[in-house]
Amino acid sequence: MMEGKPLNPTEEYYGEVARLLKWINERFFEGALELPMITFRTPMKFFGRYIPECWDHESGALRAEFKLNPVAFKKASFEEKCLELLRLMVLLGQNKQGRSNYHDAQFAKAMWLHGVQTRRAGDPEKETGEHVELSVIPGMKFEKELARKNAGTDFSWAIRESDPSPAGAETAGEAETAPRSSSGKRVKYVCTVKDCKTSVLGRSDQKLACMDHDQPAPLTVTA
Repeated sequence: MMEGKPLNPTEEYYGEVARLLKWINERFFEGALELPMITFRTPMKFFGRYIPECWDHESGALRAEFKLNPVAFKKASFEEKCLELLRLMVLLGQNKQGRSNYHDAQFAKAMWLHGVQTRRAGDPEKETGEHVELSVIPGMKFEKELARKNAGTDFSWAIRESDPSPAGAETAGEAETAPRSSSGKRVKYVCTVKDCKTSVLGRSDQKLACMDHDQPAPLTVTA
């Protein structure tokens, strides 16, 4: 930042992420993918979500959205940020309209060609699934490209997290874990969107929503 120049947090923060995404597009996709709208929203259950064609331009163009979790983005290393953005770009390249964040065999192969191994979370013998873990394959493209990039790149802004709340108080990120009741009795909530597998445990009197969709979907108690 130039001395005396007023701070513009939106321009700086989103601009830095947009430039990183542009670099990934150029280095891994030859600049062929149409870049999405980037938004940061919290609280969120995941690091990032791909939402297909949910933004309209006055010209008639449609664009997808990458919805990112600013808390996860703050805590991630530069390598982890690049891995997450690459994951979303591969999903974007697949252009899936339904169950858009499921990682199939085509996704796993594309990531492998970029130098990244996928493993199903909780079942490392499988490469596909709703939630996958990513690891860099030594000597392959991702590792080499990251080495050419300034891996020490930092971002001008990071979200300021709230101070720890008193015991029993709700916090902004609590939606990522199963809420607890004082009695110890909990019920299972499931998402009302068809084919969504999101479920959480909580008190019977809670009002919960699934944040994995373009619009939050209510969670209902199972029978």
